[in-house]
Amino acid sequence: MAKFGGIALKSISLFIRTIQFGCSVVILGIFAYFLASLSNHNLPINNHIRATEGISGAATLYTIVGFLFVCCLGGVAFLGFISILLDFAFAGAFGYLAWVNRAGASRCSGVVNTPYGRGNVNGGNRIEYDDGKFTTVPSFYTACRLQTACFAVAIVGGYVFPFPTSLTLLVSELCTNISSQCFLPPLHPPLSHAHQASQEREGFRPWPKERLHGWIRSSSLLAAQAQAR
Repeated sequence: MAKFGGIALKSISLFIRTIQFGCSVVILGIFAYFLASLSNHNLPINNHIRATEGISGAATLYTIVGFLFVCCLGGVAFLGFISILLDFAFAGAFGYLAWVNRAGASRCSGVVNTPYGRGNVNGGNRIEYDDGKFTTVPSFYTACRLQTACFAVAIVGGYVFPFPTSLTLLVSELCTNISSQCFLPPLHPPLSHAHQASQEREGFRPWPKERLHGWIRSSSLLAAQAQAR
């Protein structure tokens, strides 16, 4: 049971990391093209574009390191705790990326806002630029559709990044007081039958602070153990 549970959780972790990597790479590649074309044609570059490129690049690097943690470097509770913090940090960061690409949520018709400015998509219109460069400036419609792709994967990434931690917390709750039958540590040590019955009669429930500490400790161990198996 323990071996099967460890393999299952590790497989899910690898699957989630793969989705995170795909979301990060899509945004990184598209905004790398935006930056290259804007810089090559001496067009103004918004700071949001630079920030998006930096965040997506950092997320791509983090997911690559995450693969290594899952496959090779598991078993360290401190690294598991760091991965929890980074997962939630990047979930918030992808929310920002979705906001930056919010213009892509439209149907890309009429007048649109793009990294190349504001313009009408009809007739393949595009911003004026110097010809003869090694990059091509896309039409307003193409730029809008690229933003649509970024917006979609940013939404997915915002939900996917915190998923591993939510999964380990759920499993840990299910394993509370049955650690002898579970491959994961419980949120708090199992109680004797007499002590547990006494607390149930008194209506005892752990304080939120105690449960928060238990969640942090358990999630760190869960992440580390899942990576080690």
